[in-house]
Amino acid sequence: MFLPGFNYTWIAEQEPRATLICEFLAIPQGFDDLAILMLGGLTDAATTTRQLTIFFNEDFTASNYARASLWCAGTTAAGASAQTSDVATLCSQAGLGAADFRIWIPDYSNASVIPIVQSMGVVPNHTSTAGHASVQYLQYHTQWVSTAAIERIRFVVDTDEFAAPTKFILYGVRYGS
Repeated sequence: MFLPGFNYTWIAEQEPRATLICEFLAIPQGFDDLAILMLGGLTDAATTTRQLTIFFNEDFTASNYARASLWCAGTTAAGASAQTSDVATLCSQAGLGAADFRIWIPDYSNASVIPIVQSMGVVPNHTSTAGHASVQYLQYHTQWVSTAAIERIRFVVDTDEFAAPTKFILYGVRYGS
């Protein structure tokens, strides 16, 4: 699932349908980290990619977040940074399959540190010209400029809707055996 040697406790699961938003409310404090497994795609009939953004608590101001990303597809690799809260790239389900992301939020309840999000995953590459879809590997590091403990997480797709069977699973993580 994620990393061995940690204790994972299931907190909640969401299966968003026909909506732009997936949300976890009243996240319990007391774990060391949070881990989120995201599998799914979008309903757009065209073959497109969209950004998945993350917001914490009630802070929906994009300029309060910063993101650096790396990605590669085949022999092409690139990177970028922006004042945004992107944590993943999703693809429409037009015959390409689902995205698969692992999202890690270390030390989420510590009010003396600025929260970061580490995400990595794979998404079908709709720009493949080989007659079949290849895969893009993506890694994101997103930072929220606040020291508040994270009690609410909202995922938003920019202009599309989540497709069945998209699923987000939230785990609390404790160190040690």
